[in-house]
Amino acid sequence: MKVAVWHVGLCLVLFVMWSGLARAEIKNLDGPAIESVLSGNTVKGTRPNGTPWMQYFDKTGRTQYREAGAMIQTGLWEVRGNKFCSKWPPSDLWSCYQIQGDLVQAPVILKWLFSDGDEWDGHLVKGYQL
Repeated sequence: MKVAVWHVGLCLVLFVMWSGLARAEIKNLDGPAIESVLSGNTVKGTRPNGTPWMQYFDKTGRTQYREAGAMIQTGLWEVRGNKFCSKWPPSDLWSCYQIQGDLVQAPVILKWLFSDGDEWDGHLVKGYQL
């Protein structure tokens, strides 16, 4: 009986440790963190409606975005303060968003927060992956 209790106790301790390690620590990213994590990399995710998307962030400020089954769109991106901003021609308007993330988790988890309440979740993929 003591062995069974010991095994149950050990399993409980291991489960608590594992669940603490697996939990993502999502927090608002500051400007330097946004620029560092995005520059030269791709983010892949799924929109709230279930549509897969991916976006590459060139170090020069160009960005390419593609949804599943669609053509690549090219725009511009930059960091303003602690927000990610993008502009998509033919519009001259910049839109800025807060980005949250867990930079420790592998793969890096990122979340775009839109002013209408939408949240787009994604994960970082190193390099150009469109």
